[in-house]
Amino acid sequence: MVTYFHLEFPREIVTKPIMSDAIRKTGASINILRARIDETHGEIVAEVAGGRSEVGRIASYLRNRGVIVQELSGSVSVRVDGCTHCGACVSICPVKAISIGREYEVIFDASKCISCRVCIPVCPVRAIQAPPL
Repeated sequence: MVTYFHLEFPREIVTKPIMSDAIRKTGASINILRARIDETHGEIVAEVAGGRSEVGRIASYLRNRGVIVQELSGSVSVRVDGCTHCGACVSICPVKAISIGREYEVIFDASKCISCRVCIPVCPVRAIQAPPL
């Protein structure tokens, strides 16, 4: 089973090796799909493999270290009437929920989407939206 998380690291902990400690101490398999980190704030979208108890253990460990942990679910939405089918979102999608069709149109598969929101800032016409975290 794979679970997706949005992780926020406040200023007080952003420079600490929390992710490496979490992997080492829990044995969790964590794949970082997106990260934006500077000296004042950090955000990571990660996939965690394992059963419910393993995923719960890693989430608890991160929360206890001061990380804001939110499980990602649902899907972003694409306004088809607003999409220009430029394809800017296709290569950036980490789970291949967005592809190019035979007619060179952008195809969005909501069943694959993890709502990581990586595609939102690259859309030049703002046709991709997501529910708030």
